[in-house]
Amino acid sequence: MGSFSRTLAWGSPQIANVTINISNNSWSGKSDKMNFPILGEGTYKIENNIIKFTYFSDINPESETTLILSGEFQFKQTNKLFKIYRYYYSQVWG
Repeated sequence: MGSFSRTLAWGSPQIANVTINISNNSWSGKSDKMNFPILGEGTYKIENNIIKFTYFSDINPESETTLILSGEFQFKQTNKLFKIYRYYYSQVWG
């Protein structure tokens, strides 16, 4: 369990509580806010400090695609903290 935060260049951070389960090269997740971020299920692969998510769930065609947990992210892991993040133009996703 953790949090998702996105800060746009012109505003305050938006935050949601999220749960992402990662096991046996598969992942599933949910958020306490609808479509923020867009979580479902898929697979993942880790190489060095990069985790690549593939998304398999149905997506509402009106959804903002930058909110889908898909693609490559950097990650940091310490004791009980696993942080995934990526930079989207001037935004940080994660």
